[in-house]
Amino acid sequence: MNLSFRDIEYFLTLAESGHMGRAAATHGVTQSALSKSLSRLEKETGLTLFERSSRRIWLNASGRAFVDHAKLLYAQYQDALQNTSALRTGAAGMLRIGATAITLDNIVAPALRWLMPKRPALKVSLTTGLSDSLFEQVKHGDLDLVIAPIYGDSIAELDHKVLMQDTMKIVASKHHRLFSTPTLHIAELQAYGWIAPLAGSSARQALMHWLTEHGLNEPRIALEVPLVSKGILDIVASTDFISFAPESLLLPDLGSGVAPLPIVLPQRRKLCLLSRKGAHWTPLMEGFRDAVENCI
Repeated sequence: MNLSFRDIEYFLTLAESGHMGRAAATHGVTQSALSKSLSRLEKETGLTLFERSSRRIWLNASGRAFVDHAKLLYAQYQDALQNTSALRTGAAGMLRIGATAITLDNIVAPALRWLMPKRPALKVSLTTGLSDSLFEQVKHGDLDLVIAPIYGDSIAELDHKVLMQDTMKIVASKHHRLFSTPTLHIAELQAYGWIAPLAGSSARQALMHWLTEHGLNEPRIALEVPLVSKGILDIVASTDFISFAPESLLLPDLGSGVAPLPIVLPQRRKLCLLSRKGAHWTPLMEGFRDAVENCI
């Protein structure tokens, strides 16, 4: 298959915008040029990729199947361009890093403080967000590296290096009546509201999997949060809510008013450095990995 990367780029923009005029304007070309590009791509693939009406255009089943392949091809092309630039400029270049709210301050910022004086020509683009969103961005080549927690063994299409691990705990206020229960059974947790990770997040999925394994339904969620922080634990400490938190947040010097319930969870949270599977590591990416390892 002899695909033009420009045609693939136009296709991805059109797939996202669903509008010929907006897609053409994004790339500074005419709608006629964009239409010809799409025709070349459909002829080359032998597929009709879009359905069309007088006002809009949208992916059909073949287009939805092809878009993931197109994203992968385009990400590989961007890898090649970035590596060529890194070879040409040495230590100069752009490094695109993703971090969660916690890993930004605890890992990424210290690593950059160590690295940037050694690479004065380095430019860094930092993106913060939820883990699952960052995973998608690095899969599609929008980010080079991500530092975020994972709750399972791996993430599809990503390579990861474990930086540190944390045991997950079911927590409640230190004054919660559950601590006076002689023999605490997991089913007794169902009587209380939970402060839980966002629906659909990997942390929430890990929690729900554990509850399902014990024959329990999803509990009553009183509050959904993007992450469990010291402030969220303060809410747990002053209510009868239950939550799900890493053990490192329960250290005595943090002054938390919560404690882990005497229930063993199999899940561990792993803080990882993640990259797209098979991605070529540029000198800048290797330099950042070394900085992270130096700072943890």
